[in-house]
Amino acid sequence: MATCEAGELARLRQALYRVFATALLPPVAERLQALQEASQAFGGLACFAFYGAWQRLASGLQAPPPAAVLAEAYEGLFAASGAPCPLQASAYLAVPGEATGRLLAELLHRYAQLGLAPTAGSSADHAAVQLEAMAFLCQREAQAWEERDVAAARQALAEEAAFLGPYLLSWLPLWARRVQAAAGEGFYGRVAAAAEAFVIHEGDYLQLVQRQGAQHAHGSARL
Repeated sequence: MATCEAGELARLRQALYRVFATALLPPVAERLQALQEASQAFGGLACFAFYGAWQRLASGLQAPPPAAVLAEAYEGLFAASGAPCPLQASAYLAVPGEATGRLLAELLHRYAQLGLAPTAGSSADHAAVQLEAMAFLCQREAQAWEERDVAAARQALAEEAAFLGPYLLSWLPLWARRVQAAAGEGFYGRVAAAAEAFVIHEGDYLQLVQRQGAQHAHGSARL
């Protein structure tokens, strides 16, 4: 893949991660407007395996429910006491208490390694925070490709894979299935279905890229 094409793909992936992160923050009019504009800006996604789920979400974003209606749904699904689909990874990966603390500490350490820190008041294991971390890594990758720094781009891809697997793929599909069971084809059901399809596709893509990179390095070593 040419560096310009790889850079464009990384920018596209960065933007999609940010769309999903925005969709999983509390709904306010400004965010809904940004999501509506973003859904109209994406083109050329039909070749990706997640396109069907994305298309259903984009259709819903053309005329989303009012912010007040979505805020009630958001609270009931994600934020209220006893909500069925919390947005924190620790609800799926750790038992309450010490294990949760270890997970949060591990995440904070990982963010620090990447040069990141959650916004004040944000939980390190919140889906939106983790999605934004992936967007940051895709941005770093894109910049490396644009500067034709292949080594830095491959390092960024390795960091993406190392973050996606244990910190998003390990729990987001389970969360997404809970949301779809609770919300059906409603707004958040579509968000969850598209987010799940996208991160699973991302896992497959990063595995493929790493495998191709390893084969290339092995072939170069034999020359």
